[in-house]
Amino acid sequence: MRTLLTLGFCALLIAAVPNSISYQGKLVDSLGVGVNDTLDLTFRLYTTETEGEALWEDTMEDVAVNRGMFSVNLSGFHDSIDFSC
Repeated sequence: MRTLLTLGFCALLIAAVPNSISYQGKLVDSLGVGVNDTLDLTFRLYTTETEGEALWEDTMEDVAVNRGMFSVNLSGFHDSIDFSC
């Protein structure tokens, strides 16, 4: 019975982990000046740093960029994407 409760509790913890990433970045123009605008930004995750396969993509609409700085919450990842590495 104790093993069953432990397994049930672990499954509950895994199900409760949010599947999202908070990401902050900086956009600058060709002179290195921070951008001030509202933009649609596309984010992608790849299998490797170069020449990899795209695993996930999402376009965030109307992202506020102030003095180059922006912040978004990325979510909607496939269950097959493993963030434990």
